Amino acid sequence: MLSSTPNLEDNMMTHEKLSDGGDIPMIGLGTAGLQGDKCEQATKWALEIGYRHIDSAWAYRNQPAIATAIKQTGIQREDLFITSKVWRDYLSYEKALRQCNEILDQLQMDYIDLLLTHWPCNANVRSAKGPENVVPLEETLAAFNEIHRVGKVKHIGVSNYS
Repeated sequence: MLSSTPNLEDNMMTHEKLSDGGDIPMIGLGTAGLQGDKCEQATKWALEIGYRHIDSAWAYRNQPAIATAIKQTGIQREDLFITSKVWRDYLSYEKALRQCNEILDQLQMDYIDLLLTHWPCNANVRSAKGPENVVPLEETLAAFNEIHRVGKVKHIGVSNYS
């Protein structure tokens, strides 16, 4: 633990109740733009000062570094809330299932607390092109519901939807 950094867990890590009775830490570490050693160190520092919610995504390509940082801290999996996202080009039934498994492998975890679709609409995400394949919402929901049913995720939702 960093000796000069206070443990913020008791003061700032409040939780919000979810509709199913679960809860989510109100403050989390967003890892977009963090890569390699910088991601690993930032994640480790955040966990050491009391953060328990880590937000990542398959598209960030940093989940192995997050897994390493978590392992180094020794914090138990059940004490963490991990969010990840399936990229918008992988929202078909089979691709969503496959990408969820990749996420779990990269994070070295058995389940994700919150799995989101990442930019599921025709949004401008630093490019002029839309998703490669437009997938009916029902197909994506069927995949996410199956992922939830088998226990690979606790909660499902959307990110950056407009």
